[in-house]
Amino acid sequence: MAESLEDFPLEPAYEWLREEIVGLRSASGADARTLSWADERRELGIARDERGRLELFLVGARLNPANPVVKEALAHDVWTTRGGDSLEASRLLMPAAPHFDQVAAFICAELLNNGMDSDREGAFARTEAIIALALQKARLGSEFLIGLAGELLLLRALLAHAPAAAEFIIDAWKGAGRSSRDFQLANVGVEVKATTHSDAVHHIQGLHQIECGTPVDDHPETDLYLMSFGISWLDAHESYGTSLRDLVEAIRGRIGDPETRSVFDRALEAYGAGSGGPGSAPITESSHFADRFDVRFARLYDLTDPLIKLPTRDDLSGFEHMQLDSLSFRIQLPERVNGDLNPIRTLPDSASHLLARAGLLAR
Repeated sequence: MAESLEDFPLEPAYEWLREEIVGLRSASGADARTLSWADERRELGIARDERGRLELFLVGARLNPANPVVKEALAHDVWTTRGGDSLEASRLLMPAAPHFDQVAAFICAELLNNGMDSDREGAFARTEAIIALALQKARLGSEFLIGLAGELLLLRALLAHAPAAAEFIIDAWKGAGRSSRDFQLANVGVEVKATTHSDAVHHIQGLHQIECGTPVDDHPETDLYLMSFGISWLDAHESYGTSLRDLVEAIRGRIGDPETRSVFDRALEAYGAGSGGPGSAPITESSHFADRFDVRFARLYDLTDPLIKLPTRDDLSGFEHMQLDSLSFRIQLPERVNGDLNPIRTLPDSASHLLARAGLLAR
């Protein structure tokens, strides 16, 4: 961990801090850091890890945050500088989220303005609510983006297998906030979930997402699947993987009919506002639209399989004072539920299976 000390302004200034942070380069490896100081007393250090994420080092004894989101992002240790000196500090790891250089600069300015140099614990406590809000908003923004990535991945795969049915497939994509299903392929319902976890860990927002029989149109729903993606954001310099922009261009390229392409474009433009995503601007204007990611796994789970143990309305019917529609919970699905039958473990095979169940492909 190398150290650099610049000329400090007399008062903590957001603009100065932002320029310093924007200029920080990513570390050359997991154990290498270039540490810059935000204050003359060297109480608050700033670095960027090998993945480009910002780290704030609050020098001193362990801090004990009250907020669980902040607690999860904070790690206390004794760090070693490039010169061999020991540095005891609590490290606050910032997420790889849009515009977080500016957010980190604001957090640093608040810590310093709240008296970091004279009352470290008090300054942190007075700033903790702001830190928690920033981390939570970044988490929601990331979940929104990977959710859209999952839906576009499946949409591209469906179009690749049945290009002649492009109008039907685009109409089947209901999108976030527009229905109770992500896809309604005739009588086949599909929920799409994406995660940055190494396992199929997903947030379920209501029993309707895992119960067959809740279609968005007049078709009786006979099948319900959960398409699970594991996604990993890549470093800025990586050229492999794909991006939201790549997916959109590939999808538009597979739609020959101009009116159907317009339907897709309108649904995409409305996605951000309709989903409570980061701002009301079209998703195509997001700074993350060109960010690359890798798909680590793609699994299609048949939720009607009795080997999948999830709650139903019947299970909870005795709780007469519970509002069932308000339930939300997390699930973790195994790599294998029923041998090679459930889940289907590749995206092409998953798309082919869904289209066959919907009567669009021969089985």
